[in-house]
Amino acid sequence: MITVEHHCRIVPKAMMNDPALAGFWDRLAESRTVNAVFYGGDCTSREHFVAFVRRPDVLFFGLLWDGEPGGFLILDRIEGRWARIHFGMFKGFYGHKARTMARFGVAHLLFWQMDGTYVFDGFMGITPENNKLAQRFIQKVGARVYCTIPEIGVISHTSRDTVNESWMEA
Repeated sequence: MITVEHHCRIVPKAMMNDPALAGFWDRLAESRTVNAVFYGGDCTSREHFVAFVRRPDVLFFGLLWDGEPGGFLILDRIEGRWARIHFGMFKGFYGHKARTMARFGVAHLLFWQMDGTYVFDGFMGITPENNKLAQRFIQKVGARVYCTIPEIGVISHTSRDTVNESWMEA
């Protein structure tokens, strides 16, 4: 478990039992953002969510603020040292707290090393074209828009350089 500014912690799924993981789904549902996060219909129930994040090809990290779940990061479709990233932030943590947790989580993962080698060089994301709020959010936490595909969404990437820039702009 990694901590920043004594407020934010990132907790990997290996440190959580299934009811704790299901609690992240419940908070997402309470925030009424399930469809915004899983716009492709990837997860439709708490049971499916737990099964999805428990898959070995999915990396799930809970984001806690002062010990309370404030959101999560999911990495999947891992290819080499790149992965697709997903954010889920909860009501009550929007704004500064959400940006801080997301920046911290992304920075932690991009600067994570094993045997002196970075585990990840960057992340790619697809944000729905009609979700302007999410588009602004990802840019504030370090994503840079690569292109827009009409009726699909904004394709973005995040790297160590873009995350460093986002901290400087904060």
